Amino acid sequence: MGLYFIIGLFCLGVLFLFLEVFFLPGTTITGVIGLLLLLAGVYFVFKDYDSAVGYYSLTGVTLVTVVLISAGFKSGVWKKTSVKEVISGKVKLVEDEKFNIGDLGVAVSDIRPSGKALINNDKIEVHSMGGKFIEKNSNIEVIQVQRNKILVQLKA
Repeated sequence: MGLYFIIGLFCLGVLFLFLEVFFLPGTTITGVIGLLLLLAGVYFVFKDYDSAVGYYSLTGVTLVTVVLISAGFKSGVWKKTSVKEVISGKVKLVEDEKFNIGDLGVAVSDIRPSGKALINNDKIEVHSMGGKFIEKNSNIEVIQVQRNKILVQLKA
């Protein structure tokens, strides 16, 4: 392989690793591609040149990668692209005294296994027992009330 091809492999490998660390964290595939490109470059150096040049290139690529990633962390590149918004939402908890076992209601939407129902004049999200399908406008009965879930079944 030509020298420019090997240098291109090294540059692309470092670029992909940089992208993985700072811009696409958690994707893993970008980092794996970068690592494979770097390893391919080192392989071709060992194959086409003698082992001393291979070791120098391996050391050089390792140092360049470490220095670039360290410089990126120190410069705050990741701070400019990271999300700074705090999520303050909470799961809507079911008020214990509002819904009781045995309460009757009507399915406002299809419940498969979750949907909306009108129970005690409140439109609320419900879940069918065992994931069974309940059609819209069917009469339903509350069979279990949990902190964040109301389980219903078709009223017989």
